Amino acid sequence: MKISKNSELLSSVYGRIDGLILAIPLQIKNFPYESYFRELIEVFGTDKEILLFYPKAENDKQAEEFSEILNSLQKPMLYFIASGVKQLNPWTRDAFLSLKTADKRTLLLTTCSQPQNRYLAGELIKVKENISWQSVNLNLTGGNILKADQYALFGNANANKDIDVLKSCLGDIDYIPIVSDYKMSGFRAEGKTTSDGFINFYSAFDRHQGIFHIDLFITLAGAENGIEYILIAEPVLGFIPNDDTAADLLEFANLIINETAKVINSIISNLEKNTQRKFTVIRNPMPLIVFEEFRYDLGKWQRNWNWASFNNCLVEIYNRDSKKIKNVWLPNYKVAGMGISLLPTFTIQNKFIFEALGFSVFQMKNDYSLLANMRGSLHCITNIIYRID
Repeated sequence: MKISKNSELLSSVYGRIDGLILAIPLQIKNFPYESYFRELIEVFGTDKEILLFYPKAENDKQAEEFSEILNSLQKPMLYFIASGVKQLNPWTRDAFLSLKTADKRTLLLTTCSQPQNRYLAGELIKVKENISWQSVNLNLTGGNILKADQYALFGNANANKDIDVLKSCLGDIDYIPIVSDYKMSGFRAEGKTTSDGFINFYSAFDRHQGIFHIDLFITLAGAENGIEYILIAEPVLGFIPNDDTAADLLEFANLIINETAKVINSIISNLEKNTQRKFTVIRNPMPLIVFEEFRYDLGKWQRNWNWASFNNCLVEIYNRDSKKIKNVWLPNYKVAGMGISLLPTFTIQNKFIFEALGFSVFQMKNDYSLLANMRGSLHCITNIIYRID
């Protein structure tokens, strides 16, 4: 389905962030979503509009709990939107793609790859007059496309087949696929049992692009003098192993790091082949961390390996009084899972990298390690429907 030729995908970097979308899941008491959203509202809620979805309560007690939470979050630019469903998904980035139209309205696109929170777009148009909604047959999620000004990077090998569809849906700009010539291998759905009896799972991989969403390992950092700056993650181990760490466990961790690194290195090489644009790629550390839990259904301990992604951040670049403003909000990670944590070191390194590019860096205080264990982070739990030029 063709979209108006005067509409274009909202930038991932240019324009002051406004219209921030958050969604509180039902299981808020079993997981500290409230602390994440409370901090985001404190950080953004003074001068940026925030629209907070909350689910339908299952009983009076839960309704009372939600009421207490919402009453305590009051901010001038905060709007509450009641959902008619009992379960919301926190990953609002994948709910829809935001486009800006020629008449400065916002068009929300839900795609065939975005089943989560599909109904959020429908709820938004009920409360915001300047928003419309359309569904398109596009195999792409919000976490798999990053737009600069006149180009966008996009993931998902299936979407590579027809760039004309991307142009007709998202605007006539340069679309650059994120794809590797090296295909990952060595990971099984049933996991790998190591000599210490743990089952080890790594579920974040994608054979064609290394990690299932590109916003977990790529950040657009704007342009200077015609050169586009892109941060692309360098996989590293997030801890120093203890002396008694099993050898085959370290082999599994190194397999994840090495296979991911090979794919990402190939992606960087292909960027130069697939476009005439001048890119400067800056590598930033992306630590591999681990979480342990007991699987009662299996009667065994399990380890989940995932990335503490600093690329999964929020970026804005805009002009104010003839001065360029560059801000970035970075997630914070505190739990490496084993050994001696290197996360404080990598946090400082990532902060320095952004500062060297001229950004004012705002480090979130909450621990995003728990979200990393769910294969997401700050960028994933937010969506943006406006940016102010």
